[in-house]
Amino acid sequence: MAGTRLTTHLLSLPSTTTPLKRATTHDFLTHAGRSTLSPFVLIHWLVQDIHYTRGYIRFIGGLLSQLRVPPSIYLPSGEKTLHARIFDLLLSALNNIQRETQFFEDTAKEYGFELDMQAEMDPVTRTYVECFDAVKSGSGAGGLLEGLTVLWATEHVS
Repeated sequence: MAGTRLTTHLLSLPSTTTPLKRATTHDFLTHAGRSTLSPFVLIHWLVQDIHYTRGYIRFIGGLLSQLRVPPSIYLPSGEKTLHARIFDLLLSALNNIQRETQFFEDTAKEYGFELDMQAEMDPVTRTYVECFDAVKSGSGAGGLLEGLTVLWATEHVS
């Protein structure tokens, strides 16, 4: 694996390719693309994704809290430091999740949906949120690297 990027290696694993294909060819996406989702299914999905986004926001906050703030964000070469680039990445993740949350609210409003945020999390949603909660504090062996790997995996594999 010497010289191979971690992301390239992770995507090449057989345990990655099947879930990636399954996640990107799911019936839900087909129905959403054709506007044939039932209101019940769409409401359920919106509520679950809002639960997910709340856990995601806490997760990103935990990763941000692990960053060291260097005296300068630039290296002598003029490039940004690693921590400055990670900071930019995490801010981008927060901005994206904010847009996604706004999409959920706009979609619910457009279709007149009442979203029951007291609804229980599905097992899959709960697993994601528990995973986020487990790595956000940096108390595990992997710390920030573990958190960034989980972030990458949620964006590229799940």
